[in-house]
Order: sequence, then C-alpha cells, then structure tokens
Amino acid sequence: MAYRSGNVLDERDALGTLMMGMLAGRRRYAHITATRGDAVAAQALGMDKVVSLDALRRALECIDETASTAWIRPALMHAVLMRQTANAQRLVARQFARFD
Repeated sequence: MAYRSGNVLDERDALGTLMMGMLAGRRRYAHITATRGDAVAAQALGMDKVVSLDALRRALECIDETASTAWIRPALMHAVLMRQTANAQRLVARQFARFD
C-alpha cells in the first residue's frame, strides 16, 4: 500500500479489519462494519483500532495490482493445492472403506 496523504492509516489496521471481517464470515464490505466493536479480536491481531468501511475501501484502492499479484498468487495456489490434496485423500479413504 502506498499512501499520499499525511493522515496515514496503519496497514496492519486496514488488513486486520479485512481479515476480521473474513474470519467472522462477512461476505460483503458493508457487513464488515459489524466487526467494529470487536476489540478482543483486534488486540489478538495486534491492531491499534478497527478501521471504518470507507477507510478500508480507500486502503484497498491504494494496493498496486501488479505488486500484490506477485505475493497473493503463490499463497492462493498453495491453498488450492492443499484443498485438492485433502479432497483426494478423503476420496481414496472412502474407496478403501468400501472394501472393508
């Protein structure tokens, strides 16, 4: 994230708010507002504060697409491969269970 303003938002607070929203099962930006009162989760993530929805949107707009793709793509591919491996293991276990 690269900011041009003097009123700089802490990156940990912005990404932590997004993470709190995802972990709480929020599927839309508007629903992230419901996590603003969760001070315990914010402390657990090492955040100073939970940012507002508008501040989070502005922060996400500042992320350079090409730079973020370089670090997010390997992480997503790893997650997909781990899920496929787990699914294959369950399928093989079911197949062997039929022969018992």
